[in-house]
Amino acid sequence: MTTKAIGIKEFRNNINSLWKQACEKQIRYVVLRHSVPIWEVKPIDENALILEKFADEIKEARAQYARGEYYTHDEVCKKLGLKNGLENNVQQKVSRRSGKTAKKYISKNNRKD
Repeated sequence: MTTKAIGIKEFRNNINSLWKQACEKQIRYVVLRHSVPIWEVKPIDENALILEKFADEIKEARAQYARGEYYTHDEVCKKLGLKNGLENNVQQKVSRRSGKTAKKYISKNNRKD
């Protein structure tokens, strides 16, 4: 990203064209008042916004956990009507290589309760 310094008067007079250029050419403008930087103007990165929102959600989740506002594994299974965390004796595993979910049918002899 390119950085350009610009006076506040020039910024005020050309704000429309400057923000378009900033978006198209990935230019960051540092606005100066009497040769002192007062703020910066740069295009918003959508990925940064998503990560910021995600960070806020994680922060809230941690606060909820600290307040004791969470469900245990057994409570979730009970609410979903699952026995021992397994639905219809089917265990799902994620392949490390492909990332795809594989179902493994568990016989009564191999099942660990």
